[in-house]
Amino acid sequence: MFASKLRRGSKDTTSAPSSSSSSKKEASSKSKKDEEKPVLEGPLLHMSFANGGKGVQWLARHVQIYPSARVVIRAAKGDKKPVASETLTGDHFVADAAGFTNGWQISDFESVLYFASATAAEKTYWMHVVAGIVRRLMEPLDALP
Repeated sequence: MFASKLRRGSKDTTSAPSSSSSSKKEASSKSKKDEEKPVLEGPLLHMSFANGGKGVQWLARHVQIYPSARVVIRAAKGDKKPVASETLTGDHFVADAAGFTNGWQISDFESVLYFASATAAEKTYWMHVVAGIVRRLMEPLDALP
C-alpha cells in the first residue's frame, strides 16, 4: 500500500505543488480509492473456524482482490459490509492448502486465509493473481513504473 502511494506521486516529486493543487490531489485520491475496482472477484469457499477453533466450516463467499493489495471477503455479492478483509504485504505468500480439494491459502505466518475453488484451473488462476500482487509489493521502489 505504501509503495502504491509513492508510485502515484513519483512523477510530481520534482516540483512542489501549490496548496490548491495539493487539496485537489487529496480529494482525487480519496475518490479513486472509494471507486477502486477489483482486479479479480468471484465466488469461493472460505474456511472459517467453528466450535472455538476445534472444527472448521467451508462457507460460500464472494471474494474480491484489489490492486491496492486488499483481499475483501463478503457474505454475498453486493453486500456492503465485509465478513473479513486483509491487506497483503511483501511477507504474504500463496500456497496449496494440503488435504483440501482445490484448496489454497494466503498467509504471512501470522494470519492465514483458506479458500477452495470450484476447479483446479480456477484455483491456479486465483493463486496466480494474488502471487502477482504480492510480487509487485516486493519489487524495489525504483523498479516500479
